[in-house]
Amino acid sequence: MEPYAGVICDDVQKCVDEVIAYIGKDIVFAMSLALGKPIRLCNEIYRRAKEDPTINLKIVTAFPLEKPTGKSELERRIYKTLNPRLFEGVPDLEYMIDYRQGKLPPNVESYEFYSKAGTYLNDPIAQQNHLASHYTHIVRDALDFGVNVFANPLGIREIDGKTMYSMGCNTDIIVEGLKEISKHRLQGEKFAIIGEVNSNMPFMYGDAVVGADTYDMVLQGPFFDYQLFGAPKDPVSVADYMIGIHTSTLIKDG
Repeated sequence: MEPYAGVICDDVQKCVDEVIAYIGKDIVFAMSLALGKPIRLCNEIYRRAKEDPTINLKIVTAFPLEKPTGKSELERRIYKTLNPRLFEGVPDLEYMIDYRQGKLPPNVESYEFYSKAGTYLNDPIAQQNHLASHYTHIVRDALDFGVNVFANPLGIREIDGKTMYSMGCNTDIIVEGLKEISKHRLQGEKFAIIGEVNSNMPFMYGDAVVGADTYDMVLQGPFFDYQLFGAPKDPVSVADYMIGIHTSTLIKDG
């Protein structure tokens, strides 16, 4: 893997092979907040760690998006019906599924800067693995934590006859992070920087627009054009507000 080579690749397994060959088996893998997750790459890196216990994998991120599962039998039945309609084509973060089921292997650890409120009640591992940092200092603290692999999703568009990419999610952190990684590389430190192109990603402009050579490798192809995790419902309309107001008069308080 060559720094800033911008190699276009449609094979996520080959990409992970190169990451491991270049970085080694001690991987501290960072992804940006919420939607900013290269899910195909993340899942393949996690699968490798599951298959090979000599790989030590730390996943560093914030707000991993999860499809609702429910706690009671009624909730589970409802979500079993709703989820295919609301999240069709949205892949799961496999490490989070295993984490929730208590199946995360001992060579894999999950760390989060920010978490959804109430997500980890009575969960000492997640609480102890919380990374307390101000948003302004996330890049600094992530690098201090030992991050050596960074990846994010990219939008894609042709501009003036040239294929360009857009860091369409958490652009501020990514721009700063890539600048700091460049400084660390000048000091001889090894990093792998991967972009995962998804044609469904929004295309932001300004500093978000970059060429392939911003990354060591760019994953691109139909396999990566999955549906994005989205809110189940659009903002409440005026009509919905009025329905709620009128209905509320029929419901007894308490």
